[in-house]
Amino acid sequence: MSRAACRGLRAALLASAGFFTTGVWANPCWVILEDGKGEGTPELIQVVKEEKGAGAKGKVLLQEADGKSEEVEASRILVRIPTYPPAGTTVDREEAVRIINLLLEAKNKAPSLEKALQEQVEQWKGLIEKIPSPQDPEALARAEEDFVRAVARARPQPHDPATSYTMEQLEGQIEALEKLKREFPARTVEIDELMDPWKTEVRCLKEGKRKFEGRWLLPEEWEREREARERAAKEAFLRTIRPPEVSPVLIGQGTVLIALAGGTAGLFLGISFIFHGLLEVMRRRAWWKGGAWLASGILVVGLMARATGMVLATPEPREGEIRGNDSSVENLLWSATGQKKPYPREIQVEDRDLNSWWVQKLRPGPLSVLEILVVGAESWRIQFFDGGLRLEREGRLLGRPLVLRQEMTLCRTDKGEEIYRIEGYLGKMPLPPAVVLRSWKKWMEDVAKLAEFFSVPKGIRLERLEKGRAVFLNP
Repeated sequence: MSRAACRGLRAALLASAGFFTTGVWANPCWVILEDGKGEGTPELIQVVKEEKGAGAKGKVLLQEADGKSEEVEASRILVRIPTYPPAGTTVDREEAVRIINLLLEAKNKAPSLEKALQEQVEQWKGLIEKIPSPQDPEALARAEEDFVRAVARARPQPHDPATSYTMEQLEGQIEALEKLKREFPARTVEIDELMDPWKTEVRCLKEGKRKFEGRWLLPEEWEREREARERAAKEAFLRTIRPPEVSPVLIGQGTVLIALAGGTAGLFLGISFIFHGLLEVMRRRAWWKGGAWLASGILVVGLMARATGMVLATPEPREGEIRGNDSSVENLLWSATGQKKPYPREIQVEDRDLNSWWVQKLRPGPLSVLEILVVGAESWRIQFFDGGLRLEREGRLLGRPLVLRQEMTLCRTDKGEEIYRIEGYLGKMPLPPAVVLRSWKKWMEDVAKLAEFFSVPKGIRLERLEKGRAVFLNP
C-alpha cells in the first residue's frame, strides 16, 4: 500500500472514528500502524496501554496485550479502534454501531486486515443483538426473555438469606453470574446486583463468621445465640410435655382386705384365748388349762402386734443423698424426644438423677371410686448397687404412710445379666412371692410406659448395675 493510500485510510478512519491520534490513549484498543517505509501493508496490533515516548518528540510507547512494548512514531498510527468490551463494561447500542462502522471502513480500506477485523465485527454484532433498539418493542421483549432465561440457567435458585451455603456453592454461583456478564455486558449493573449477596456470603465466610437465621455472627456470638435459642426451645418443650400417669395402686384392695381379715381373725382369736384363759383361772377349775389359754392368747396378740409394727415400720434410709440433678434426665428426654437424636451406644443412668426427676415429674393416676382400701402410690425411689437394685415405693392406707421395698438381684450368664431373685417387704414385713411378683410386674408396666415416653429404642438391654448407676447398651 502506497503512502498516499495510507493517508486516505487515515483520513477516512479518523473521520469515521471522531477522535484524533494525538495525546495519550489509556483504554485497550486495536491499533492500525502504517508500515514504516510507507510501502508495506498496515499492521494490526492489540494495545492495552499507550504512553508518551521517553525519547524524541513525536514518539509513543505502545504496550501490547502479549506483554511486548514498542516505541513508534505517532504519525504511523492510522487509527485506534476500541476492543470488545470486557465483562463489567456497559456499552450502549449507538456506541456499538459506531465501532462496527469503524471496523467495516477499516476492512474496506485495508483488505490485508479483513479477516482479523471481520472477527471483531462479528463480536460487536453479537453484542448488538443483546442490546435491542428502543424503537423495536418486540426485539426488546425477546431480549428480555433471553436475559430472564439466561439468569434462570445461571441462578437456578434465588439467594436465600436463611440458607447456609458452602464455599463451593458460592464460588460456583459467582462464576455462573460472571459468565452471564460476559454474555450480556449491557446488563452488567443488574447482574452485579444479583451477584452482591453471593459475594457478601463469600466475604463473611472468609472472615470466619457463621450464619444464624439469616444473620452473620462471629463464632462466639453464634455460639451464644445457638445456646440461648436451644435453651428457650428446650424449656418450651419441657413445659408442654407431660409424662404418662403411672399406676396409683401400690397394693391392691384384694390383698389389703385379705390382710385385714387375717389380722382381724388373728386378733379375735388371741383375745378369745385370753378371755377363756381368764375364765378358767378365775373359776379355779383347771388353772393349768386356763394358763395355757392365756399364754396362747398373749402369744397370738403379740404376734399380731409385731406384724403390725413391722408393716408400719419405715425401712432404714438408703446410703447417700437422694436428691440429684434432674436436668440430666431432662437433657436425655430433650435430645431423644425433642430433637429426635439417636441414643448413644452406651447409656448411663444415675439413681440420684432418676430419683430427683421422679420427685418432680412422677404422676400417679387417680384412684377409682371403688378403690377405698388400697395402698395408693405416691413416690418412687431407686438405688443401684453392684449386681442389683433396691426399689422403694411409698404409699398410704387410710392416711397412714407405708413403704413397699423390693430388691432385685442379678446373675451374669452367657446371655448377659438375668434376674436371679426378687424379694419384697412391706415396711419390714417380708411379703409372699405371689404378692411380690404381682407388684413387680405392675411396676415394670409403668416403666415400659415411661420408656416409650423417652423414645427408648427397641432391643435396648441392661448391661450391668453398678453402685449408683445402671448401664444400658443400645443395639
